[in-house]
Amino acid sequence: MPFARGPTGEQVHYTVTRSTEPPPDLREAPRILFVPSMASFATMWEAQQKFFSSSCDVAVVDNRGIAQSAAPSGIWRIEDMADDVICVLDALGWDTCHLVGHSLGQIVVNAAASRAPGRVRSLTWVSPVSLAPLGGVATDCCAPL
Repeated sequence: MPFARGPTGEQVHYTVTRSTEPPPDLREAPRILFVPSMASFATMWEAQQKFFSSSCDVAVVDNRGIAQSAAPSGIWRIEDMADDVICVLDALGWDTCHLVGHSLGQIVVNAAASRAPGRVRSLTWVSPVSLAPLGGVATDCCAPL
């Protein structure tokens, strides 16, 4: 089971499925990274991972404190979770990819795109969360239970 090292050394668990049939008109298969919602395991994306892996390289990350990803002490900021996603891209050797986020994952992929815009080919939001009631910014989001 692969792990990336987060920016402060914590383990970030991910799974990756390589394309079985890259599109013939492309030099390499498109790459998609899925980020789940709060308290959801990467396995929530199993159907999508199976579907897209026929023609794409697909990775799915477990957020901090979920499944086999470490639960660092202290407050977890969205920016920290976005950095975890970027560390997974580094571990995979992916220069760019399509990011897909569900609920909290949508906020995380937005922050990752903001922090590393040249690495993101597209953003897809599933059940997006509005931050308008929070003044448009969420910095301290989660703490370990």
